[in-house]
Amino acid sequence: MHVTDEPQWKQAYVEALLETEPELLPPKVQTAQCAIENRLLELGSQRDGDRAEEILELTDAQRVLRWLCQDEQF
Repeated sequence: MHVTDEPQWKQAYVEALLETEPELLPPKVQTAQCAIENRLLELGSQRDGDRAEEILELTDAQRVLRWLCQDEQF
């Protein structure tokens, strides 16, 4: 994984989206899904500020990963 300023969940998500090897896709999707779920749990327990934009981004990412799983049939 490349070191960037992006959150861990987003790095995992992008890696899953860019994976071209079918046999490597399922574990990358699973890693991204877990990272997204963990971030949603973190946000749910925080009370500081409005996180609506990030929550929307996270739920959109979940939707794309579900579609990817269906499209790749795994």
